[in-house]
Amino acid sequence: NGKLKDECLRQEIFYSLKEAQTVIGIWQNTYNRIRPHSSLSYRPPAPVTFPDLAFRLPMAATMQ
Repeated sequence: NGKLKDECLRQEIFYSLKEAQTVIGIWQNTYNRIRPHSSLSYRPPAPVTFPDLAFRLPMAATMQ
């Protein structure tokens, strides 16, 4: 709760419940997947995997 308060809630002014839900959801996703954690040797807990760009190259070549 302390990290949420320090890194998200104290930096935002929410004008609606939907806006608060959206901003907190984005922060939660970032915290759980991208942000490095000291207890994990400054690695993210669940790194996001990106599709290999090589699969897109043939399609890009045919569009030219």
